[in-house]
Amino acid sequence: MFDDKRFKVRELKEIFKDIADARRLYPKVESIFLIDGNVMAMRTEKLIAILDQIKVTFPEFKNLAVYSGFNDFRRKSISELKEIRSAGLTTAYSGLESGDPIVLERIKKGMTREHAIQGMEIAREAGIKV
Repeated sequence: MFDDKRFKVRELKEIFKDIADARRLYPKVESIFLIDGNVMAMRTEKLIAILDQIKVTFPEFKNLAVYSGFNDFRRKSISELKEIRSAGLTTAYSGLESGDPIVLERIKKGMTREHAIQGMEIAREAGIKV
């Protein structure tokens, strides 16, 4: 589906510029959605730095959401996820596509139904809505 796009974690400087540009365009923002791939795959320290910059730039925001794979919740510790939640992340959207093990294998989802459930439970335990 995205054969022409390569996965790349952008530099903080570039991301902070995008945040500053967004502030100039939008005087009041209550909901923020970080897009352009799977944000939760990023190193926790870098993600927290971004969330901190968002809090400074958009102090009025109430909701901040990202896309995330269920396995990304499983790769981070509960304390990391709680830090991310405290830094401002409220919601993560994840797609299972199917609960059928055969379908998950055929579409090369890279996880099982049990992995998805476990990832969702870990995120919820950290206070992140899934």
